[in-house]
Amino acid sequence: MPLLTIFTDFLRGCSYLPRALAMLSRAGLWGYVVGASAVNTLLFVALLWVGWYTVVPHVTALDLWLSEWAGDSGFLAGAVQVSMWLVWVLLVPAFVAVGMVALMLLGQAIAGPFLDIISERVEEKLLGTKPHPFTVGRGLKGMAIAIADLVWGLLLLVATQGVLLLLGLVPIVGTVPAAVLSVVASAFILSHELQGLPQIRRLHSYRQRWRHIKANPAISQGLGVAALTTLAVPLLNLALLPIATTAGTMLYCELERNEN
Repeated sequence: MPLLTIFTDFLRGCSYLPRALAMLSRAGLWGYVVGASAVNTLLFVALLWVGWYTVVPHVTALDLWLSEWAGDSGFLAGAVQVSMWLVWVLLVPAFVAVGMVALMLLGQAIAGPFLDIISERVEEKLLGTKPHPFTVGRGLKGMAIAIADLVWGLLLLVATQGVLLLLGLVPIVGTVPAAVLSVVASAFILSHELQGLPQIRRLHSYRQRWRHIKANPAISQGLGVAALTTLAVPLLNLALLPIATTAGTMLYCELERNEN
């Protein structure tokens, strides 16, 4: 794929988040946004608190260990100081990014009723599809997919970030690549979740939805990066999950419409 096309697709993916704000207004869905945001704000604070007090003591211990290892060597002491400075500088955005992906995974379940209504209304407007009729069998299958999603999503998050954390502990050469790869991986996982609701209604499996991401990597990465970046915007970040779910549904629907 030409580099210009990749860049253009990435920018298109980023554009879905601001476009979602207009869609929510047009569809009259802000009441559901408020409900989902209230639930996920509490969950996000809890995740950050637990995660921060779990990770920071280990990073502090690593700093002390490396300082002792450097001993009286001025060169090694300087290298350790620079490395740990980079670790602390990059830890916060990487930590928030991972926390947000975890929020998406858990929040999809906890705020699921609000998000599913938002996603279904957006899909109806874009594709003209009518809400799927509820049946016990379909409900049980959808529940099984949701549970499998949560388990596989958390396992994937822990596995990828665990490997990257080990890479980031390598002084000097590992810190920056680990932080960059952490954001890239988090963006892909996040985009997978955000585009998931319309696919879950079609009973697509977790693996099937990753094939969709693989077929549209640049535009999916753009959506994920835009969602992660929105974390830095005060107040708007509290409503990120329903807004980003809207964006993900819009992206999936437009890709589906273009394919057909």
